[in-house]
Amino acid sequence: MPLGPIVTDCFSGFDHIVNAIGSANFMMISKGGIINSITAVEHKGGIPNKSLIIEGIKSAKIAAQAASLTYCNESFSLEQDVAKIRGNNESCILDAHEKGCIRCSQLCPLIANNYI
Repeated sequence: MPLGPIVTDCFSGFDHIVNAIGSANFMMISKGGIINSITAVEHKGGIPNKSLIIEGIKSAKIAAQAASLTYCNESFSLEQDVAKIRGNNESCILDAHEKGCIRCSQLCPLIANNYI
């Protein structure tokens, strides 16, 4: 399980981003694995709160999707479907009543990542 690798140590407070970049790179090379989520405050000696943990998890999910695109046909196909749907429309239109996006329908990344 990659716990990084931490690709740079010059951006204190952005450990979750640095970890995600390093983990995605490692997964692309090894074609799989588990990405560990870290928070922005962990290397500074802080204790993460709920929102920092959620932010760290979202960063790890983005890294996993980016890495999966290089070797997983299912991830690549989903990405192509979303890009095609978005290409046919000009902007996202969120519908609170439908709990979704008029542009992307059920493939909406906002729904998949619990942003709406």
